[in-house]
Amino acid sequence: MSRLRSFNIEYANFLCHFGDQVLLDRYSDIFYPAITSGEQRIYGDTSFIFNNIKHIRIEADDNSEAEYFLYGKIIKDFVYKREQLLDHENNELKLEHGELRDSPSSTFILSLKDHRLYFIREFQLGPTLEHFKSLVETLVKKHVNHIIDGIYENKKEMRRLNGGTSRAVFKSDLKISYPVPDIKIIKLSSPEGIEEFIKSMKTVNSFSLTINKTNHESDLSTLFKVLRDQNKDMGAGASNKVTYTKGKQSLNHDKVTELAQAASHDSNVNFVVKGIGIDGSPLNGTENEFTAKMPIAEIEKTPELMTLKAYKSFWKLISDGIVKQPTITNISSVREKIKKIIEFLEL
Repeated sequence: MSRLRSFNIEYANFLCHFGDQVLLDRYSDIFYPAITSGEQRIYGDTSFIFNNIKHIRIEADDNSEAEYFLYGKIIKDFVYKREQLLDHENNELKLEHGELRDSPSSTFILSLKDHRLYFIREFQLGPTLEHFKSLVETLVKKHVNHIIDGIYENKKEMRRLNGGTSRAVFKSDLKISYPVPDIKIIKLSSPEGIEEFIKSMKTVNSFSLTINKTNHESDLSTLFKVLRDQNKDMGAGASNKVTYTKGKQSLNHDKVTELAQAASHDSNVNFVVKGIGIDGSPLNGTENEFTAKMPIAEIEKTPELMTLKAYKSFWKLISDGIVKQPTITNISSVREKIKKIIEFLEL
């Protein structure tokens, strides 16, 4: 297994909704028990599992309230399968079957306060952010179904014992209290990369925005606030999509750039821009193509030091103007929720 000689910290916004509730509302009874269950996500001969999960407390430099993070590893466990080899001495291909197990890992660090996710791939074949999202979805959904099944069986047994006099319970009713989680990971983007890409287009054919429901952040754009409010009033889901298509001529490059950069700063909006390059070839781009990253020389030896390094690197991006500082609408409520989590989990 080849470990990378240099590493990058990727930054993303982790969105997790349970109906009208956000991550911190169901952290103690659903999210944390799910990801520490030891369950795996199996895909063919490959499995993914979380390991070494713990909470890290970071003291602030300005003596303000401490920050709490969820730290852990995601492991990709699989087997290399070899079918043939080149015999260099005779310059011949020979059938020769063999297997070699490999378990590369990546580190993830999630801020409980603003839900910013720091992700570091440690090996060339290590898990990606997409693998992280899929594993979280699998484990959380499985845990929710496990809770519903347990309550259903318990109430069914209680009804049997009291002769059927109590109200019948249905799983559809329980799913109201334990809704299917909606999980999204939005990579934080570099505004300079977005501008350069759009300027390279001869024609911008279409521009689409998917405005996602936030965790606790305030809206950085009036347009996004209007669309989120409209989505809520309509009783729609956690996302709202808007698409602009060109008329006879290209969409306005500057306006598309402005909206794409606003989406990048919002950190809760996906965008897709499609057009034609100067050479006539099709060009498509999403926020994922312009991901903000920070190179680091090494992985720290302890979870505490690695968390501190990632946290400081994120604030370096903020001070350099590459990403926006998260603005939380009700910080007192968020702090109270984190306090309850700390007390419940006895951190």
